[in-house]
Amino acid sequence: MEPIIRSLDCLYPDIKVRVCKLLVALHDVGINMAAFETLRSIERQMEALAHKTSKTFNSLHLFGLAVDIWPVKAGKFVFGENGKDLDAWYFKNKNPVEYTDKAKQAGALGMRLGFTWGGDWDGDGNIKDQTFYDLVHFEDDYDIPIDTLHKIYIEGGLNRVWKYVDDCRWLCKGQKK
Repeated sequence: MEPIIRSLDCLYPDIKVRVCKLLVALHDVGINMAAFETLRSIERQMEALAHKTSKTFNSLHLFGLAVDIWPVKAGKFVFGENGKDLDAWYFKNKNPVEYTDKAKQAGALGMRLGFTWGGDWDGDGNIKDQTFYDLVHFEDDYDIPIDTLHKIYIEGGLNRVWKYVDDCRWLCKGQKK
């Protein structure tokens, strides 16, 4: 089994900054969370697919552009009421179309910081139109097609992907360096 990478230093720098802002904002409203998984190896992504914790090989975790955050209590990850899952923390009555207030608040704060949230993939506010619920997940693709990210990764690795994202951020979104 591949190790789970939790270090925020393995995230693209802009993602890292926004994740830190998200975790602080959540803490400020009484919701304590921490990064559970950041960067994934190809092998780890294949395991996530096999365990059905991911629905795609095209995960932004492969490029340090996504994070999964989980609730913590007394410095330890909380895995739901029975110690084995997070459903009780995220879903009311374990109903995937009824999120808890904490889950909704975490998602809203993340989306305000520019993330796509796995509880509302299309960002339309309608949680009932989701086909895959991943409420722990926050990502930003910077409007770069996933196929392009894969190609650049194959050609030059993670540093090359991050350089490409840097260039696209400034050129495509009009941000200043």
